[in-house]
Amino acid sequence: MREAQKIADTWLGHLYLGRAYLAADAFAEADSELDACLHRRGEATAVFLDENPTYHLFPLVYYYDGIARAGLNSPAAKQSFQTFVLLRARQQGDPLVADAVKRS
Repeated sequence: MREAQKIADTWLGHLYLGRAYLAADAFAEADSELDACLHRRGEATAVFLDENPTYHLFPLVYYYDGIARAGLNSPAAKQSFQTFVLLRARQQGDPLVADAVKRS
């Protein structure tokens, strides 16, 4: 994924790298990639560069950032989870929302 990012630096690439780093318990690297997603949030509206809106992917960044920050023992993790819950509050039965509520 890092090699692909060298060819085309994409928002989705940062999201996938962040998730991969989380899977490897590389929390600092995950936090860095997910911060890039937060700073480049406008790109989340058209991830695939077509007419289909993709902003629904953006709230996930807060969930994964919460996990990364929790892994770093950062108090900012709580805020990330709370923001995720606010953005996805209408998603009844969403297991990620339930998990974020527990973590926040």
